[in-house]
Amino acid sequence: MKNKFLNKIININFFYHTIGKYLLKDYSFSKIKKLSINVDWGSLVASVKVSVPLNKVFVIIHSSNGYSKIRIEDSPHFNFINNLIHKHSEPDQLYKDYISKYYPEIDYENKKKQFLDLYNNILKNQDTLFVCFKKEANTFVNKEFKVIDGLHRVSIAKALGITKIRGYIIDSITN
Repeated sequence: MKNKFLNKIININFFYHTIGKYLLKDYSFSKIKKLSINVDWGSLVASVKVSVPLNKVFVIIHSSNGYSKIRIEDSPHFNFINNLIHKHSEPDQLYKDYISKYYPEIDYENKKKQFLDLYNNILKNQDTLFVCFKKEANTFVNKEFKVIDGLHRVSIAKALGITKIRGYIIDSITN
């Protein structure tokens, strides 16, 4: 009940920015000029940026039960890049199985190449690193941030030992 009410309140920009400044001050919650971020599946609009410790960041992935919220380090994406960085054997089997099961239309080798290219780009310039978070009451109540775009980037950040990540809380999504 409390979260339902808070979800309604945060959809009113004045209250959202006021509550956010107070409840998320430890995360450098700040209002920004509206930002449109184009991603493969739509356009994300944000009016707030934050800086979040990675231990407060969760990812949403496909699972046998639909979508599941998990810790970054439990994702096949993190497993792949972490094993690659730290030279473990068979770095891509879980990631390959995940892509094959939930995205059979995607060419795995091409996806893997894109992931590795992203990793190399982040190594060269970590200043461009950011993710997009879901705007929801749980962020304000439990200080948990769910990634809605940037799963590969946040996995790379975690594997590199980065402790905080810049993010945008998304106000709306358009196709």
